[in-house]
Amino acid sequence: MQVMFRFVTKRFLLTRSRTRSHLVHPKTWVRRGLLGASVSGVGFYLASMSTIYADSPESAEHKSVLQAILQEHLWGPAEFYFRSCSHSSPSPSEGIARYDGAAFTSNSECHSASATFEPYFLAEIIEGHNGPGVAVFILNSLPLALANGIHHLFVRPQVLDPETVEVHSELDAVPERPSDSAINNALKRTFMDLDYSIVQEPLTYIMSSTDAKDSKCRGTRALAFSYPGTCALTALYDPFTRLLRVASVGDSRAVLGRRIKGPHANGKPLYEVHVLSKEHNAQNPAEVTRVQALYPGKQIVQDNRVLGMNVTRAFGNGPQKWPRKIQEYLYDQLIGDPPSVDIDTPWMTAEPEITMMKVEPGDFVILGSSGFWDALTNEEAVGLTGLWLTKNSLKEVLPPPAQPPSDGTFKQGAYPPREPGAPAIERDELPVTLSEDTTMAYKRWRVPKRFLNVDPNAAVHLARNAMGGADRDFTEALFSLMPPRVTQHSRRDVGVNVTFFS
Repeated sequence: MQVMFRFVTKRFLLTRSRTRSHLVHPKTWVRRGLLGASVSGVGFYLASMSTIYADSPESAEHKSVLQAILQEHLWGPAEFYFRSCSHSSPSPSEGIARYDGAAFTSNSECHSASATFEPYFLAEIIEGHNGPGVAVFILNSLPLALANGIHHLFVRPQVLDPETVEVHSELDAVPERPSDSAINNALKRTFMDLDYSIVQEPLTYIMSSTDAKDSKCRGTRALAFSYPGTCALTALYDPFTRLLRVASVGDSRAVLGRRIKGPHANGKPLYEVHVLSKEHNAQNPAEVTRVQALYPGKQIVQDNRVLGMNVTRAFGNGPQKWPRKIQEYLYDQLIGDPPSVDIDTPWMTAEPEITMMKVEPGDFVILGSSGFWDALTNEEAVGLTGLWLTKNSLKEVLPPPAQPPSDGTFKQGAYPPREPGAPAIERDELPVTLSEDTTMAYKRWRVPKRFLNVDPNAAVHLARNAMGGADRDFTEALFSLMPPRVTQHSRRDVGVNVTFFS
């Protein structure tokens, strides 16, 4: 899906493309054997809702209807989701050969998106938690805010020339390019300003507005986006300097793959791995130290969480950023969460950590959600992408994403498996030097980690191999799970995109 925003100035054009998973599992209640299926923009829902009783006189009829729904109406095949929840853009921007993205939601909001504001190209992974509000807001607001923040570094303010009494246009370009530190500071300021609008501005309204103080409804609605949160990972590329800037809050990860020059023993290409971000969670010693300084002497890490949270940096998550008095006021006067008895100092932040790296022709960068990296190591992801490159062309134009069937019914054979006879690929066949596999997903699933190379979209290729790989039946099983079983113990949100540099 392409969305275009035009600035007040005529020099910048922001083009958006996004991949949003509409994989929301349907509700499964049944009534009287009349079971309709409907399709909406966010998923598939069975229409009539009630309960089947095993001792009902019509139980046999109900069971036969339920069986039909389970086979045709309820779930689409995994191949449908692979083809519908993905996007591909050949040469979306200068210096970019191709961008592929895919996102598959389980129990939260996960998005893979890209944007272009000349001359920059932006790729991002947005991974929400505790509700969808903040993730959707950041998905739609962050690219435009970043474009505006960087744009201001390239223009002069309007000034009056005393000799000619003319106003110089604000479009007059600054002769020198902004420094790296100026651009990095603009990125940080943009992240922090957006977070302020989510977390702090609603408080100003509530404290100053009589309407908000007198109405629990108005006050609660004002805080609708303040309680959920989202991680955000962005990769901003400047084709003139060939600098890639990765800005991150949360536990998503960016990894760059680079082909190693020179002959190799087997005559095949080999790739090296460069990790471009750090997760902000309990496994990050620097983050634990930062939070511990605010709570000296307190045990802040328990059950692999910091003060009860999976991440230490994120957009939103107001209770982790408000003083205790504010939390108590919101709890007493509105429908706020009960303040934690032992957390009284704001400790979470949306200030991103930024990493820069000079890109070489042929490099590619992978951005993935935490659920993606729970299944694949850095080396496996890079090796799988290198393997994908041996079979696919970056110039290939892929068909648009598949659309749900108009009647909500997936006909048998409508989405056959890709290359059903494709051989499984062992881990040691990947064109990369492997490290120890510390990922947990395949171990938790008790499924051998073996891979396939059957998808024309590089992001789908990686996502498939993060959700069962060569075991196609297990992949179908993962996509067949319904809430509340779709949790981080079975299938987590998987969002991934791959940007190939020319």
